[in-house]
Amino acid sequence: AQVALRRARYSAETGDYAAAIVAAQSAVTLAQSADAIELEGRAYVAWGRILWRRGEYEGARAQLEQALALALAPEQRRLKADALNSLGNVYLYQGDYAQARACYELTLPLYRELGNRQGEGNALYNLGYVAHDLGDLAAASIYYHQALDIYREIGFRRGEGTALMIYGNVLQSLGDYVSAQEHYEQALQILSSIGNRQSEALALANIGSILMALGACAGARPYFERTLSIQRELGDQRGEGAALASLSSFFHSLGDNEAAEEHARQALSIFQEIGDRYHQGYALTHLGHALCGLGQWHAAADAYSHAVGLRRELGELHLAMESLAGLVHVSLARDDLAQALTYTEQILKHLEGGSLDGTDEPIRIYLSCYRALQALHDPRAAKILETAHALLQERAAGIDDEEMRRSWLQNVPSHWEIVAAYQERQPKQQVVRLPGAGAPTGRRLRDDEYVGITWTLVAPDDAGIPDEIDLRRRRLVRLLQQAAEQGAAPTVDDLAAALGVSRATLKRDLTALRQAGHEVRTRGSNT
Repeated sequence: AQVALRRARYSAETGDYAAAIVAAQSAVTLAQSADAIELEGRAYVAWGRILWRRGEYEGARAQLEQALALALAPEQRRLKADALNSLGNVYLYQGDYAQARACYELTLPLYRELGNRQGEGNALYNLGYVAHDLGDLAAASIYYHQALDIYREIGFRRGEGTALMIYGNVLQSLGDYVSAQEHYEQALQILSSIGNRQSEALALANIGSILMALGACAGARPYFERTLSIQRELGDQRGEGAALASLSSFFHSLGDNEAAEEHARQALSIFQEIGDRYHQGYALTHLGHALCGLGQWHAAADAYSHAVGLRRELGELHLAMESLAGLVHVSLARDDLAQALTYTEQILKHLEGGSLDGTDEPIRIYLSCYRALQALHDPRAAKILETAHALLQERAAGIDDEEMRRSWLQNVPSHWEIVAAYQERQPKQQVVRLPGAGAPTGRRLRDDEYVGITWTLVAPDDAGIPDEIDLRRRRLVRLLQQAAEQGAAPTVDDLAAALGVSRATLKRDLTALRQAGHEVRTRGSNT
């Protein structure tokens, strides 16, 4: 039974799941015949872990619950801890974070009492995973560092590799792309060297994701395709679905939305079959992106709405924001500004007490909100744009490689759109030469009777005024105020030229402003 159990573990680590299951079943049978209760329980744990890795969650839970039923005696605390830890993994991928955390919190003191450092590291790692999925990146970082320190201390290479990889996810979510990529590459080197193919596939997928995030889409494809190939060879349904979802995002970024839709639907089908609700949210969001790219607005709205409902049900409120941003985009495409505002308000409400940490594309979320508020001439558009631009520049500053930084800013559509919108809203100024305020009228002015001043032709607040005539008159008032402040007295012709209108139009505007109570003075005017 012991030999069969070791064979099961070895086959699982090297990715031969079929052989691993046969060996685990053999271990159970042999342990039962020898009346070795703890060994039988360990065999059930191994069997359950193999099924969990394959995405067969209900089968995994059945085996792990059998192990727990055998772990009743005080001397079987190790068996109980191992079974609970693995059962927590099943709950985690089914989206039941409360149950998953409860299992991990029960295992941590058990492993510490036993002096089992690897088990302690695993419990900490898994608690970090829960925190990460729920958007608490600070707590996740602490747990992952504690786990990594333990794994290195005891020389557990697979643990070290996976901890490096998952901590890279935290760094990527925080926008530290350079450090994230370094962690992924270190993890890949370790996991490849020990022959753990499943974790190696995950490291490859993460490198692909960081290249996508940096705008280097062409370089990402081989990593995703290699990941998909490995996961299919292993029979890992969850891993296969995740690779398909990544490829959907890849094809969407290239504008090949037919391929993006196909891959997203394949991923969604797998996740629904195995009951992986966490990954269903990603697949639905990717599907929504693809359908938007195809102009299938109704179907896209359905996908996004389903994703939002699922995320909220699981407590993944930060991840729901990505799908809500998709619904904003759909509403704008349908010219339904009222609905776009409704969805935008939900995102803004979340931002009042939460953040977008842990989301894949926070800039894309901000961009959707900005577009909606801008279309509605809502003054909050300026604040959202400033926040998005500041985040963009903060993260760009952390990319030391100039070419990589340029790619990140210019090759990711949402990024360059934010930059362009921000630049468009910046004040547009002009230096002009105008008669001085005290210069006499009735004769040609000398050179020393002119002054150079700066006029602001376009200001950020102008964007909130939809009516063209109101906007022009607001600018006229501003130009006159700035001229007076700088000691100049512009003529009607000076003002008409600055605003790009005729002399007659400018005079009508001046008359209207005076009738409205504004004190507008031009050179030579009495009022």
